[in-house]
Amino acid sequence: VTKRSSGVLMDDFKGFAKTDKQMLDGILRSEKGSRRRTPADSVIWNQASKRPLGANGLTLQETVDAYYASMKREVLQRIKMGRVNNESLAAVRADINGRLMTKFRNQANSLIATAYQHISSVIQSYIEAMFYERYRWVAVLDEKTTDICRSRDGKTWRYGKGPIPPAHYNCRSKIVPVQDNNRNIPAP
Repeated sequence: VTKRSSGVLMDDFKGFAKTDKQMLDGILRSEKGSRRRTPADSVIWNQASKRPLGANGLTLQETVDAYYASMKREVLQRIKMGRVNNESLAAVRADINGRLMTKFRNQANSLIATAYQHISSVIQSYIEAMFYERYRWVAVLDEKTTDICRSRDGKTWRYGKGPIPPAHYNCRSKIVPVQDNNRNIPAP
């Protein structure tokens, strides 16, 4: 089940990357006089799937695999603890189906949201680098903002040289291109 579930999730991520890229293709086509085209879907997917997430330093596949391995470990640990504590099978099953499944569902939602942000950020930065040299990190500043996002807020980097969101799970930061009148004119 784990390998199959992992494959389904990765296929969903790949489909999201294709859709996100198609949206950016449409934006480029609508630009009058532009001959710029985005690379093939496979090139974009390779960029998104091979670049480690800022949230954990792992690739998308490694992140998905780690999630499923953690889930499996926790279920096995709960079964072992039930055995050691002489709990009934029904009690252990109820705890797994209740508490642990709620925990896994929350973790899966966080993983999916973080992976989608990673894919979007990779594609966005890949396309924006065609037009701009630099980008600025923009964090949502409130009581939930992490120290890492707060410290990056407003800083600029060259495309391909700096970090991109997500900096952590459930990151709300974005990048925006920096306007530079000398460089940011699309080539014909």
